[in-house]
Amino acid sequence: MIKFERIALAVMFLAFLLCLSGPAVGQEKKDNGKVVGEWKVEVNGGGQYYYLTMTIVEQDAKLSGSMSEEGGMFKDAPLANVEFDGQTLSFEITVTSPPDGLEKTWEASLTVGEDKLEGSFYNDQVGSVSASATRETK
Repeated sequence: MIKFERIALAVMFLAFLLCLSGPAVGQEKKDNGKVVGEWKVEVNGGGQYYYLTMTIVEQDAKLSGSMSEEGGMFKDAPLANVEFDGQTLSFEITVTSPPDGLEKTWEASLTVGEDKLEGSFYNDQVGSVSASATRETK
């Protein structure tokens, strides 16, 4: 019985040490710095291009942001549910949108590269439109 208790104690101690060691093997630790900043976004809505400016900020390890359309269709619209998993930036935004000028909620999913984003915006009424972005450098 004493041998079993020692083994159980050793296993618990090993598990504790593994928890302290950081992310599990194969897991990439996310770096929010890869998405924080100002981005110039181009959306291709079936041959009609829209140019946006997006700002992503981090406060208390939580991401938030806003987006403006360069033609003035909307300004500083807040991003909702901003998430970055280390590879993909996702969020929702509700803005006045073509083709009818009504307010629509869009879901964005953008793969993060070196100062680049590639992916799409989706909404139930319009479907999916491609998007790309480059980080503004100052």
